[in-house]
Amino acid sequence: MLMRLLAILSAIFTVVAVMAVACGDDGAGPTQTPSPTASPGVTTTPGGERISLTTVEIVRLLRPSVVHVLIEGTAFSVFGQPIPTEGVGTGFIIDDEGHIVTNNHVVFVNGERPAQKITVTLSDGRQFQA
Repeated sequence: MLMRLLAILSAIFTVVAVMAVACGDDGAGPTQTPSPTASPGVTTTPGGERISLTTVEIVRLLRPSVVHVLIEGTAFSVFGQPIPTEGVGTGFIIDDEGHIVTNNHVVFVNGERPAQKITVTLSDGRQFQA
């Protein structure tokens, strides 16, 4: 009789615990979806004038400086066999001479050796070998 009572109490406790976890409050409170707004960014001209731009306007102004980077190189298998490899990334033009800033891993094959061929595509579709 005592064993039967313990089994029933154990089953009730288990059901209550599962329901408490399933229906419990995670403490996060109500979730709100942020409404998209174009927040203005403020920039200063060389003459010191302040200009207020929205995020969309800033993106439109800077989009031509963003480039697509395609690399080709050779990786090696664990047995030393060469494996032709391609990779992609992005960068941006930082000056009138066309210098580009990108991450190191973009121009290295598997993070180990420099790519053998780097092709840069501008936003207007023109391509250059780097």
